[in-house]
Amino acid sequence: MASLLQLLEVLWILVGPTLAIRLQHRASAQRLSQEPKDLFCMAFVARGTEEANFDLQEAAFKKCDGYAFFSTTDDPAHNMYKIMEVAPKKQERCDLGVSSAHVVEGQRA
Repeated sequence: MASLLQLLEVLWILVGPTLAIRLQHRASAQRLSQEPKDLFCMAFVARGTEEANFDLQEAAFKKCDGYAFFSTTDDPAHNMYKIMEVAPKKQERCDLGVSSAHVVEGQRA
């Protein structure tokens, strides 16, 4: 009987602190999940839900406090708002390593 009590005492010494740590971690995780993130996400999507990887982008935006997609169409189911009739033409990317304001006739200033 005495050995059983000693065993229980040893187990309590080993498990007690970890139980307290786990309970404390759970409480702090709940507190963090209740705090607002204060982050609003937005993006322009030219082809609406037809845009490449739109589903991935929307999944990421759902982690924000609020989000909106701006497009050429309205789609309330996806928080998408029409802001223009026709999307701008796709432009070539300038890979000169400097901003376009510093580029003079295709050469670095």
